Amino acid sequence: MEYGNTTQHLKRSIIIGLIFAIVIIAIFVPTAINYGTFKSENYLLMFGMPLLIGVLFPAIVLLTMISSLRINNGTVQSVLLGKWVLKEARLNDLTAVEISNNRGSAVVLHFTGNRKIHLWAAHMRVIKKLMTDLKQSSPDAEFIIPSIFKPIYEKWL
Repeated sequence: MEYGNTTQHLKRSIIIGLIFAIVIIAIFVPTAINYGTFKSENYLLMFGMPLLIGVLFPAIVLLTMISSLRINNGTVQSVLLGKWVLKEARLNDLTAVEISNNRGSAVVLHFTGNRKIHLWAAHMRVIKKLMTDLKQSSPDAEFIIPSIFKPIYEKWL
């Protein structure tokens, strides 16, 4: 099973980014017309900035698609671009699953021998699926959840 953001997540982020840009432009243009500032020197600000922000969101999601986790035949693998295995560990060696809020990664899997595998970012449904699958396959693993996320994640376990 593969865990990470997919092209479906990218498509959704493109739609959200475009909707955001359209809404901001729809606010900027009437306001500029009302205040008499709808001039060519302001076009970049009125149209460029909302479009830039609308493009940044899908770009960030695209970056998160570079790395994913794969659980296959009793091993956990960190996979680059869906092809190359960066790290690998046995599922039997899993000691803890950490939901991270300050290390830049969404989930950190801890294994014996102080080995770690990171899932850098993913949609919450992907993390939920990963956690429920890991709970079933490794019931002895400790789940470390920061207090800020406990109301969300404890429902899943």
